[in-house]
Amino acid sequence: MKPQFEWILERIKKLGTTLILEIGAGKSSSAHDTNDLTKAMLNEGLKVWGCDLKDVQYKHPNFKFTQGAFETNNYPSKFFEIIVSCATLHHIGKAYEVDVPKEQIQTENPNMLKVCLEEINRTLKDEGHIFITTDIQPSPRRGDSWNWDKESVDNLLSAYFETIEIAQFKDGEYTCYCLHLKKKENFKSVEKKV
Repeated sequence: MKPQFEWILERIKKLGTTLILEIGAGKSSSAHDTNDLTKAMLNEGLKVWGCDLKDVQYKHPNFKFTQGAFETNNYPSKFFEIIVSCATLHHIGKAYEVDVPKEQIQTENPNMLKVCLEEINRTLKDEGHIFITTDIQPSPRRGDSWNWDKESVDNLLSAYFETIEIAQFKDGEYTCYCLHLKKKENFKSVEKKV
């Protein structure tokens, strides 16, 4: 398992919570499978809800999967204790076509990331935690992801979340920035009509 996944799992276990949503639960290198972190969380007895643009056919009694964009799902408000997003947020709002059904291909839209963060905040319980990994510069420039530096990531997320801890890992040719965040107190999320 990747060191950033181990870092996240160790902190989730310390929190003692059980209901987790994973945004981008699919395994990028394998069709219809989920990633190693999802499997590790399930092996720890956690309940994991996952969503991804790609279909994930992995079966486990504690795994509930929804195919589609996270920001268009109708998850209940203040429902999840923890939300995890590994190597996914830097793709939100970028044109993305890898193994995705044609009708779900996203066109470039920088506002979609804000919509996604607002939806994370809405579906996360008060006092809830979020774990994010994202590629940061000087990672190679790619057309399917935003090229962020640490400051831009911190500025983007600080409107919604308080930083608990930050780590950095080398993941092949990419630099992976790992964040453990907590929902800000008194943040007014907009209720979504279901």
